[in-house]
Amino acid sequence: MTWTERVLTGSLLGAAACCLAVVLVRTYNVFILNAPSLALTSGCEEESLFAIWRMTRGLPVYIPIEEIPFASAYFNFGFYYTYGSITRLILFLTQAPDIWIPTIARAITVLIAVTGIWSLGRMLKALHIHSTMLKTAAFSCMMAFSPLCGFWIITARPDLAAIILELEALTCFLLFMNSRSNKYWITGVLLCFAAWSFKQTNVGVITGLCVYLLFHKEWLLLAFTCIITWSLYSVTLWLGGETFRFWLLWSQSGLPFYAEQSLLLIKSAFLKFPLAILPFIGVAYLAWKKRLNFLHQIKAPEVLLVTTTVISLVLSILAASKAGAADYYYIMPAILTAICGIYLISNLNFTDTERHLILSIPAMLVLISTLLVITGIKGTLNQSTVHREHYELKQALRHLPSPAFISRRSMNLPWIQTHPPHLVWAFTYPESPADEAHFEAGGIAGLIQNGYFQTLVLFNHLADQYTVPGLYSLKETHEKYKVYLLNRSAKKPECIP
Repeated sequence: MTWTERVLTGSLLGAAACCLAVVLVRTYNVFILNAPSLALTSGCEEESLFAIWRMTRGLPVYIPIEEIPFASAYFNFGFYYTYGSITRLILFLTQAPDIWIPTIARAITVLIAVTGIWSLGRMLKALHIHSTMLKTAAFSCMMAFSPLCGFWIITARPDLAAIILELEALTCFLLFMNSRSNKYWITGVLLCFAAWSFKQTNVGVITGLCVYLLFHKEWLLLAFTCIITWSLYSVTLWLGGETFRFWLLWSQSGLPFYAEQSLLLIKSAFLKFPLAILPFIGVAYLAWKKRLNFLHQIKAPEVLLVTTTVISLVLSILAASKAGAADYYYIMPAILTAICGIYLISNLNFTDTERHLILSIPAMLVLISTLLVITGIKGTLNQSTVHREHYELKQALRHLPSPAFISRRSMNLPWIQTHPPHLVWAFTYPESPADEAHFEAGGIAGLIQNGYFQTLVLFNHLADQYTVPGLYSLKETHEKYKVYLLNRSAKKPECIP
């Protein structure tokens, strides 16, 4: 083994070990088996958890936003019904209370994330990337457990499931390009539908395939791909009903878009996923050495990979410009870009020494970025503060009259605030009381003004959003929130559930 190969092997194993260590520590901190974690592990996770809870109770998942509890269900049916069914089964078998729902749902995501290592290894093998099993596993681990994935590996959301299904679909299409076996093509199309059924915006791979077939004039295959895909989409949307179609297609159409936000997020994503710089380093090095005559070596599978990467990046840029977006929107294009780079450097015009040193650069950057998380300089390994806040309020609510309204959505979850209605309102819920006029009971503002709630818990940073009527009196003042109680003389409205 040469010294350059030792550098590569050491940097790969060190980076993979650090990525795995971060995930294990975060997983340990979230899965405290003797006390279920009440902290959130991703933005708006409470909306997904509430929908999963409704599924376990046999309640409808997709409900009009205008009706109490004004809740959302942005994602596709595959996510809610898969997570909800598994969670309901586990709760039934163990007779565990609802407070374990977040732990169960997050465990499902962790198991899905682990399969991502195997899935990425399959894709590298399908591209005939010459590497040892150990190095392939290290690359796969760095991509599946990168700092960009962060707590998304341990959260109740459909993103990772949809991404891994798309990666499996792309692997099938790569195998189809090599063998022209129709079983790979039809399996890939069905996997793309499965990915869409978890998260309806995950259409990069099927779009990439269609663009490839279009430019290569494979009309028959393109026609069948479009017919099958759109037939599955159409039947699903038709069977789902009007409310289902609203949440999937139109629920976020009113959100503003910011182009500069998308650019900031792509910068953040690349900093958290250094492997994505590989193709740029490789091409720049070949240009410097005047060895850019590698295009004739690229075959159909690699053209499909590059096409899909570009399509996925464009779709992610558009999605990341939406209000409420985050850098994890770039996980899929970041992984595909990294795979393009690994293929480029492993299979094309590089000597072994050049290959080892170039591949070592992003591996060392991954090592550094994960060490920053482990040492606490950047990022966090646990959500203990958030868990403690939720737990303390849960205890306080036991001694306060119900029904109660809490101005932080996550604290209205059924296992924290145990008395209905559980107002885990949608992220897209209107901020202005005037826009709530057509909502049931006048929306949240109407419920407060009519004295429906016995208790109001208003957090200081959200207090300006709500006007407390004279029906309520201030009972307690805490560091982060205030507690108001309904005056005994106030008459509770009878028309509100």
